[in-house]
Amino acid sequence: MIKMIYKSIRENVNYYIPLLATILAFLFFAPFTQQAAYAQNEPAPAAAYPISICDPDELVKEARIFFKQKDYISTINRLESAMYINKNLSAELNGMLIEALAKQTEAELARSDYRNAASYNIKILSLKENFDFTWLNKLLNIYMLSANYRKTHELCLEILKKQDLLALDNASLAKIFGKLAVVYATFRDSAKSFDSLLEAAARDGDMKSLKSYAGLIFPAHLDIKLLFEYAVSLADKNKTKEAYLAAEIYNQTAEKPSPQAAELIAALLKKDPALKSALVSSTPG
Repeated sequence: MIKMIYKSIRENVNYYIPLLATILAFLFFAPFTQQAAYAQNEPAPAAAYPISICDPDELVKEARIFFKQKDYISTINRLESAMYINKNLSAELNGMLIEALAKQTEAELARSDYRNAASYNIKILSLKENFDFTWLNKLLNIYMLSANYRKTHELCLEILKKQDLLALDNASLAKIFGKLAVVYATFRDSAKSFDSLLEAAARDGDMKSLKSYAGLIFPAHLDIKLLFEYAVSLADKNKTKEAYLAAEIYNQTAEKPSPQAAELIAALLKKDPALKSALVSSTPG
């Protein structure tokens, strides 16, 4: 029975991957009204030529040559054309295509071409046999680097909506909530930003990561004093753990934290000493 359930879950996840890739493609490319004009200036991929002149074996042979020459765009074009003709690729060629896409993604990022970087990243997600959070998280990072916070927000919510199917661990979920904290800060929604930041802290109390999120929130989008005020309001509501997390993040992030923050933290720890282990590397410095 357990094996049947496990098999069913794997089938559902594998079914969802192409759907997720489609959603990602829609989220990223929908706003670009000049995409067609841009494409006119790009060299046509091999798949655009008449199929009659495309011999799959020759395409694969050329792809191998281009791959050794580190011409990843030509490699991608040849392998995608072969896949288009044969309807699939061998495991070895699929791996080569993924590696070429990964190399080209990094090349696009190096020149800050976030649109093309996202395009190659999405193709990798669609080629993976199993759900791969590493590349999904990388796509979210690309969106954030390009300041495309609306798309970051939509994709984060889509992931959380499918959490039962994707079964992300706490560390991965913490990354999603951390990014949402930054996104909500850009929307000037301090309550949602802080709630998301505390969700990230509760799931993975890595202070280094929390500081990195806080560094993107304060002072660019929100005043850090608001976080301390939020901690006080949580303490007043007897939300001890949440108040401690907010106060500690504030205390370790603010350039000149209020002395009252240390007092609040001490009071919360006196109430629940176990809170001291809620954050990792929480000692300043």
